[in-house]
Parts: sequence; C-alpha cells; structure tokens
Amino acid sequence: MVKRAGQAGGQSDRLLDSHCARRLARVAGLPTLLGRSIMEWLSRPAPTRTLLASAPPVGVLAGTRSFGLGRVVPGLPHPNDGVVAVAETRLPGAADFIALPVAHSQMLASPACAAQIVAFLETGHFRHDQEPA
Repeated sequence: MVKRAGQAGGQSDRLLDSHCARRLARVAGLPTLLGRSIMEWLSRPAPTRTLLASAPPVGVLAGTRSFGLGRVVPGLPHPNDGVVAVAETRLPGAADFIALPVAHSQMLASPACAAQIVAFLETGHFRHDQEPA
C-alpha cells in the first residue's frame, strides 16, 4: 500500500521520535551502543525537529512491513517497518512522503525504494501512481 503526503497515518504527538531508541536507551549500557548522535537527537525538544525554510527539498520514505527489532521492543506503534513507526517519519516541511511495504532492513536493497528515490531526485516528488514491486 502506498500512502500519499497528507494522508492519515497515525500522526504522533512526538514527530520524528524513536520508540525503539527511547526504549533501548533505558537499558544499562545500550545508550553507548546507540551512539551519541541518536542520544542528542532524542534529547532535543520536538519543535527543533523541523526543516529550515532554506533546506533543500526532502522526501520521506517509510516502510510498513513490521519485521525486525520491533518484535522484541514492546509497544512499537503500527504501522511500522519493524524498527521505526510510520508516524515517527513525519517531517513537517518535507516535500513529499511515501510508505512502501518494506521492512527497515530491506530498504537499502529494495528495487521499489530505489525507484522511488530516483523519482524524487529527478522530480522532487515520489511516484504515487506506481505500485510497489
């Protein structure tokens, strides 16, 4: 299923948050494994998590195949890609958004994701009329 920008998709009060990172950050020793950048990002107040007006166009691609870390981290909201909830990918000011039926770990090798990235880089928009492969 492909979602268009602006479609209801479980908008969260915590835009661009990470349920999995927050849960794992509470486990002794795991903040070190998560890395300093994610811990700094999680500590920022939500209003700073928006695009600057002068930023280049940004497209957000989310996955909806729930397979991965989310199976062992309780409470990951649906839909999700197994690591990131779709609601966590909503970026105010993004030029476009699309959700594809792929898991988080599949995104790098997915032909459907690659085709959508090419479309966005060429046109500034995803191909919402194109069925995922």
